[in-house]
Amino acid sequence: MDHDRSIRELLQLHLSNAGYEALVAEDAIVAGRLILQSVPDLMIVEVDMPFMNGIEFVATLKADGRTRDIPVVFLGSNADFDDLARGVGAVAFLTKPVYADRLLEIVAKRLRQKPRNKPVLASSTISRRGARRGASARRAAAPPRRGTS
Repeated sequence: MDHDRSIRELLQLHLSNAGYEALVAEDAIVAGRLILQSVPDLMIVEVDMPFMNGIEFVATLKADGRTRDIPVVFLGSNADFDDLARGVGAVAFLTKPVYADRLLEIVAKRLRQKPRNKPVLASSTISRRGARRGASARRAAAPPRRGTS
């Protein structure tokens, strides 16, 4: 989930090219709807989002039994939010610019620790893509940025 369209598209491209099904959302409202429709294996969430920031969004999800165990990777323009992100249960923090190798390393590591029968959600954008060769389908969605579309 990311409010910046170009970041959402970039995350979706990297995840899709790696064989993940990527769902993207421009804000917490859209992401929340997608998550309620199909709980993802992983979320990549932008810290600075419209309507509700990423920290508040994840804190809300962690309070719900259906979504509390979803691993969350936070995405931000500086690492100052790292402590706050970890405080709400983040498993990793990515700073912008996002490098494909680091993104895919974190996603792969976190998914190896979970059964692969659920989708992956990356915060920044929400869209669908096919499954990786020989693996069950996974979805990724990403968070939106403020002030852009």
